[in-house]
Amino acid sequence: MTIFLALLCACFWGFSEINLKQTINKYKTHTILFYSYLIQTITYLLTIIVLDIDAFKRFDINIFKYLLPFFLMKILSTVIYNFCIRNGKISIISPLLASDPIFSIIIGMLLFKEEQSLTHIIAIIIVTICIIILQFNKTDTKKKASKIAIFLASFYAIWVALITTVEKEIYLGGYQLTDLYFHYLFLDIIMILILIIINIIKDKKIKKPNYHLLKSLTENHLGYFVYSYLLTFASMSLVVPLTSLYSVITQVVAKIKLKEKLTIYERLIVSLIIISTFLLLIF
Repeated sequence: MTIFLALLCACFWGFSEINLKQTINKYKTHTILFYSYLIQTITYLLTIIVLDIDAFKRFDINIFKYLLPFFLMKILSTVIYNFCIRNGKISIISPLLASDPIFSIIIGMLLFKEEQSLTHIIAIIIVTICIIILQFNKTDTKKKASKIAIFLASFYAIWVALITTVEKEIYLGGYQLTDLYFHYLFLDIIMILILIIINIIKDKKIKKPNYHLLKSLTENHLGYFVYSYLLTFASMSLVVPLTSLYSVITQVVAKIKLKEKLTIYERLIVSLIIISTFLLLIF
């Protein structure tokens, strides 16, 4: 069941990335954020109503000491994610964005003194070298923006690893998924109001979302729901690498729908990153 749900999450995220790439240049980041938080709020409300209506009675001010840092970290990660998708080749950026299992292992080694196998250490070294090599890639037409996107995609992976650790700590602290969603609603509503003001000030109105944007954001939040549910009971060492395989789906679909072309050099680097991430599942 865990493997099935993790792969379902990967499918949601893979197709979400493709749909976002197809439409992201038509919208400013603050507009995308507005619709993202709006759909997220609806998702959270429906989840609570369907799964645990009593969550509305379990207000706990103490959860905000976990939730506020988690919320701020997610805002930053969303902004970085949108910049990377907007400015980089999706076939290169996606594997980097999905390399957070590698950084989860590094965090475990540095913060929790966890011992790792030789295979894990080799995978870390390979991905690190690949990230450095991509910084010197001269084939992208948006050279400067693309290099920044590659750097930020790597930073994003580290950031997501930290966010996942924080979210897992929330569940280990005795809170349920619906508790997290209920308290998150307060912050979501504040964020939506702020984004409405920003959209009105900058654009005088909120631009209507098209099909690709709505589909992308809906798939993303459905994937995140499955991901959060898995974190409530399954091992991070299994869930994180499995869900990160969404980059494989992105690779295949990008070649078909976006007609992205990579050099042999780029394909080799991307393949090494995907294989290194996949090794974490086997060993």
